[in-house]
Amino acid sequence: MKRSLPRSVLSAIILLVLVIGGAWIYARARSPFAYYGTPYDPVKAAPAISALHMQRGKVVPVNLQQLKGSAVLLYFGYTHCPNICPLTMSYLNRVYRGLPRSDRSRVKVVMVSVDPKRDTPKVIQRYVGFFNPHFLGWHVSTSQLGAIAKGYGVSYQKVNAKSDTVYFINHTSAVYLVDPLGQLTVLYDYTQLANAAKVDRDLKHVLTL
Repeated sequence: MKRSLPRSVLSAIILLVLVIGGAWIYARARSPFAYYGTPYDPVKAAPAISALHMQRGKVVPVNLQQLKGSAVLLYFGYTHCPNICPLTMSYLNRVYRGLPRSDRSRVKVVMVSVDPKRDTPKVIQRYVGFFNPHFLGWHVSTSQLGAIAKGYGVSYQKVNAKSDTVYFINHTSAVYLVDPLGQLTVLYDYTQLANAAKVDRDLKHVLTL
């Protein structure tokens, strides 16, 4: 004869299942998509950026608001950077080219220079264009750069200066994903960008928002 479980044990099992199920549902509700990068919780509006951009041989004013409707991969760097910046831009090129062609038109890669003295609109655009002709290089004035960088948690500092034009800049090497609604959604360490497929998965998701 089969023995049935005591009612108290059965009740405990049911309660445990309900607790685990409830926790899973709560976790999914809090974060319905498992991002590869570090998600902002909660998401927040991306701080405004106004800049200058070299477009078809002319310098034109641009701002982040104009890119609403697209997913934006935003990076703060500079053209004289010896290693991290070119590596990051190479990774971003792989991420961009890994997307279906139908998605690429809605993904913008923007590099904001933390070296406005040397990185004119022409210089920064030529630099990013070397990695991909669709990338955007933005020049922000010295007077505005500090507040914009602070809004994103970006730090930068001139080091090893040998003259007014020969120096390096230590800076935050993160990449920020702004969703089509203009919200800061995900933060990537530059090393994460090496896994282009996982970043592309995040991008495909935010394009559905």
